[in-house]
Amino acid sequence: MKVALFDLDGTLASNEHLKARAISEACLAYGAVVDPLVYAECVGADWRTVTDQFFNTCGIRQPLSNFKKP
Repeated sequence: MKVALFDLDGTLASNEHLKARAISEACLAYGAVVDPLVYAECVGADWRTVTDQFFNTCGIRQPLSNFKKP
C-alpha cells in the first residue's frame, strides 16, 4: 500500500506563526513595522485578505503584485 501525506497549512503541523512572522518581516522591506499577531485576525483567509490586513494595518500602499506569495 502506498500513502501520500501532505499538510494544508496547520492541518498536521502548527506553522501559522511562521507564516505570520515571515509576512511581518517582509513588510520591513517597505519600511513598515507590523506585529505578527495581526495575522491572528485573518488566519486561514486567502492570500489577498491576509496581505490586505497587513497592508492596511501598517499603511503599505503598494500593488499586491509587488508583494508576492512565497
